[in-house]
Amino acid sequence: MNLKRFILLLAGLIIAVFAAGCARSPEDATPTTGTRLIFTMTVAGQINPNYHYYVAIDTSGTTTPGPLPVVGPPWGNGWGTGNLTHYVVHDSSQPQGYLLYRISGPDLLFSNPVGPPISFIRPSPGSNYLQFTLDLGQLATDDMPAADIDLINVNFITTDIIPVDPNYPGPKYYDALGDRGNDFISFSVRTSQVYSNNLLQIEEPGDVPVNFSDLDIVDWSVEVQVR
Repeated sequence: MNLKRFILLLAGLIIAVFAAGCARSPEDATPTTGTRLIFTMTVAGQINPNYHYYVAIDTSGTTTPGPLPVVGPPWGNGWGTGNLTHYVVHDSSQPQGYLLYRISGPDLLFSNPVGPPISFIRPSPGSNYLQFTLDLGQLATDDMPAADIDLINVNFITTDIIPVDPNYPGPKYYDALGDRGNDFISFSVRTSQVYSNNLLQIEEPGDVPVNFSDLDIVDWSVEVQVR
């Protein structure tokens, strides 16, 4: 074997080994079901990195009680109750701002990180809205594969703190859809459609104290894109 051919073979082996070391395992691959869910939430003030902004999701297919905000003691997980299977939270504790979690256990006290949304908009200083996109496959579980997900329930929930001490006396400021936060929305992911506050008129501004306008949800939308 001449020297030139040996060098070429050696280079090819090095490239192959490097490529194998960098390859992503199937478990790490981004799901691509073709169905996308685009969530947008707007507040009266601005997105405060020290507050917590949730999109609470229930893929169980049941219509009640749906995702609801935690409004008083014993506080539970500090932010959400009702039927919950997943949530995306935006706050300063997330390296990329947004992170999707899967609830584990019926008491809603524990959750496992799934990963960031497939795309998202980082709010710039002074920005008043959040937007991110999930692939339906990111909401799939062993018990509920993506092909079986049809009806999902969604609520937008904001809060200044997440109290987990059942004896915490308050106060805790929050907002969610509707006058009392229990007007979650239900829709099918089988057809392309845009659901919005402009269409359903279920969230009004001014339902939190004026000093907490960064929590005051004034607009929202969910767009289902079936490809």
